[in-house]
Amino acid sequence: MLLLPRTIGPFTLLRRLGAGGVTESYLGKQEGQGDRTVVVRRVLPWARHDPARAQQIERRVKDLSALRHPFLVRVLDWVVDGDERFIVEEFVDGVDLARVLEWTRARGEPIPPNVFLNLAAQLCNGLEALHGRPGRSTGAPHVLHLGLRPGAVVLTADGKVTLGGYALLRTPLLIPEGGLGAPSPSRLRYLAPEQTQDDLPLTPSTDIFALGALLFELVMGRPLFHADSNPATVLAVRRAEVDEGLAATRERVPGLDRVLARALDRNARYRYNRAFVLREDIRALMAGFSFNTIVEDTRRFVRPLFGALVDPPDAGPSGILSLSEALAAPPPLALAVPELSAPPPAAPLLGVPLMGAPLTGLSAPPPPAAPEASPPRPADPPPAPPEAELPTLAPPPILPELSADPFTFEAPAARLGELPPPPPALAGWEDAPPAIGFDPSRLAAALREEAEAEDRLQSRSGLTQALAAPLPPLPPPADPAPPAAELPAPPPMSPPPGAPPALQSAPLPPPPAGPPPHGPLP
Repeated sequence: MLLLPRTIGPFTLLRRLGAGGVTESYLGKQEGQGDRTVVVRRVLPWARHDPARAQQIERRVKDLSALRHPFLVRVLDWVVDGDERFIVEEFVDGVDLARVLEWTRARGEPIPPNVFLNLAAQLCNGLEALHGRPGRSTGAPHVLHLGLRPGAVVLTADGKVTLGGYALLRTPLLIPEGGLGAPSPSRLRYLAPEQTQDDLPLTPSTDIFALGALLFELVMGRPLFHADSNPATVLAVRRAEVDEGLAATRERVPGLDRVLARALDRNARYRYNRAFVLREDIRALMAGFSFNTIVEDTRRFVRPLFGALVDPPDAGPSGILSLSEALAAPPPLALAVPELSAPPPAAPLLGVPLMGAPLTGLSAPPPPAAPEASPPRPADPPPAPPEAELPTLAPPPILPELSADPFTFEAPAARLGELPPPPPALAGWEDAPPAIGFDPSRLAAALREEAEAEDRLQSRSGLTQALAAPLPPLPPPADPAPPAAELPAPPPMSPPPGAPPALQSAPLPPPPAGPPPHGPLP
C-alpha cells in the first residue's frame, strides 16, 4: 500500500479504491487535462518482480491501450516509476453490476425483463468491440477480456454499460496462494472451463462463457456456480452442469434457457464463436416485449441508485454514495404543483417601498393613474366586389373499369373504341374565360395526340388481325414420276484370256435331283 497523496508523472493518487490478485486500484487526477479523474492500477510486487510475468503484463496493457470504443474503458497510459509499474485507465462515473445485484437482492425484486435484455445486448456490443481488434503487441488474433464479472461492468445513470476491469493474466489460478493475492470464490465463478487448465487455447468463446454466467446471475439474482471454496468452485466450472439451473430462466424470459445453454456449453467449439451472434439471438427474444421506451425504463430502474448523487460531503471525488448510504437515503420529495390561477391582489406593506417607487415617508404609495383613452379605431374598408365565378370543368373521361376477373384482358384498341363521348359540360369551353393555370391549346394538343394514338392502335390491330388470318390451303401434290425403263440384262461374262481350255468349254454340271445321298438333315 502506498502513502497518499503520491505523484507519478502527471498523475496524483488521492484515494485507494481496492485490490485484486494482480493490481490494487487508486483514484487520481491528471494534471494539465482539466484535472481529469482517472483510475490508477498499481502492479503488485509478486507480479512485477518476475521478469517473464512483468513482460507479459506489459504486452497485455499495450494491446488494451489501442482500444477505443464507447462500451469499453480506455487504457490511457503505462507508467514506470522506479521499481513500480502503473496502469492508468479512464474513470467512468457509475455503479458496477455487483452493487446493482446487491441492491436488487435487498429490495427482493428482480431486474425487469426488458431492462435485462437491454443490458445484455450492450454487454455483447462491448465484447464484440473488444474481440474485433487483434493484439498489437502479443500478436493474438483477438483481444480478450479474461476477467468478465459483475464488478468489471459499470452502469451509468443514463443506463449505458461500460466494460472494464480487464484481467492481466490468463487465469487467476496463477496467482500465488495466501496473502493479498489469494483468489476468492466469487472471482472463480465466472471462469470458463478452459481457463482452469493450462493446455487449452483461449478464444472469444472463453469470454462468451463468462458472459453467460453473468447473464444468468442478472436474470435470476444468484450465481450459477456457487461453492464455498476454491477447489469446489473450480470443479463446478469444469463440469459446467447447467441444465437444471437454466430451466428456471424460462419463466423470467421465454427462450433465454436455449440461448444460455449454447453460451455455457462445456465444449468451446459448440458455444457462440462471436459476441454479435449471441447479440442477435438476444434481440430475437425482444419480440415478446415492448421496447419503445427501453431507454427511459432503464434510467427509471437505476435512478434510485443515483438519487443521492448531489456531491455529498462524504461521498468522495466521484460523488457516489456507498450502498448502505444509498439505501438509507430518503426518497426524493414529490413537489405538489398547484393549479395556475390569477393571484389575488396583494396589499402593499407599510414602510416597504414597491420596486421602482421613490423612497418617501411611511405613507402608502399613491394609487396608479388611470390609463389614457385609446384613439378610436378606424372604420374597416368596404368589402371588395366578388369576382366573376369561373365555369366548373368536368373531370376528364375515365376509361371503363376492368373486368372483375383479374385474368381477363381486353385489347387496347377495343377499349379505346368504347370511350364514351365527352360530357356536355365541356361544350362551349372555347368561349368560356380561361381559368388560372389553364391553357386551351395544351388541351387541344392532348386531344390530338390521343386521337393519333387511337389511329395507331387501330392500324396495329388491323395488322394483327391480318397476321392472325388463316393461311390458304396448300395445292395438292403433283402426279408421281413414271417408272424408269427396264435396263437390258448384261451379256454373259466370257472367261478372261489365258484361262485353261477346260474352263473355257466345259459347262457346269446341273445339280442332282432328289434328296441328298446322305439323307435328310435331322
